[in-house]
Amino acid sequence: MHRLRSPGLLRGFRIASLLVFLKFVLLAVAIGIVIAAVIENDWRRVVLGFGVAASTVLLSLIRALFLAYIRCPLCMTPVFSPFGSVKHSKARKLLGSYRLRVALSILFRNWFTCPYCNEPTAMKLRPRPPQK
Repeated sequence: MHRLRSPGLLRGFRIASLLVFLKFVLLAVAIGIVIAAVIENDWRRVVLGFGVAASTVLLSLIRALFLAYIRCPLCMTPVFSPFGSVKHSKARKLLGSYRLRVALSILFRNWFTCPYCNEPTAMKLRPRPPQK
């Protein structure tokens, strides 16, 4: 199992996975609010639903800044990128998304499996060699 090389990279993985998770949650909440408001004919909640959807778009822009620099320590491929090289044949999805699976794995299991090289990475720092 591979480990990360710096505390900044560790924080970056955690923030990026939190942002990916929040995007999926906010999108589901926005759709639920809009559907419930249209069924009940409550136009104030429709505006609220579209406000949540707009905040999801803003969150996606912020998320794009973080996700560009988060790379697998082994294959150096952007882990959360929708584009990139071909996924590993054993890579699995969660609700149709490789990124959501990686994000939830980082948040709840404290390690993830790269969808490109299929190698596990622990959310721990590499041991430092002793200083001379």
